[in-house]
Amino acid sequence: MSRRYSKRRAPVKRTASQRFRRKILDYLRRDSVRPCTAEELAESLGIGKGDRGPFTRNLNSLVRSGEVTRIRGGRYAATGRVHLV
Repeated sequence: MSRRYSKRRAPVKRTASQRFRRKILDYLRRDSVRPCTAEELAESLGIGKGDRGPFTRNLNSLVRSGEVTRIRGGRYAATGRVHLV
């Protein structure tokens, strides 16, 4: 009998990732008056240059999941707050 080994990765702390996702969604749903670029969003949330990689990955993940919409000009908005024609 051979054993099957799963190819799962070691558990990763998701606290920083969840924190970014929550910050992004809260800002876009409540505080954002208009769609903003990733740079404007990071600035508004006080995210430093060292955290831009994880921030961008989380923003892209939110776009893929449909919670955030990317519109013309590389701007982002909460999906429910954008009226596209």
